[in-house]
Amino acid sequence: MNWKLLGKYVDPSGKNLEQAALRELKKETGSIKVKNMTYIIRTKVDDWRYRNMVHKTIITVFGANM
Repeated sequence: MNWKLLGKYVDPSGKNLEQAALRELKKETGSIKVKNMTYIIRTKVDDWRYRNMVHKTIITVFGANM
């Protein structure tokens, strides 16, 4: 079985990350329905491409059941 992490850039000005994750899941997979979405972790990424930007890259990971 192969796993793929879906991702998206989200404006840091207060958008609901869970809703953004569900939108990205629908966009990338089409019709997969999930339940029990759970926050796992959030961490900053030291990405050289964004070092001069005010807002840094932060990865937020959710898990869910199908």
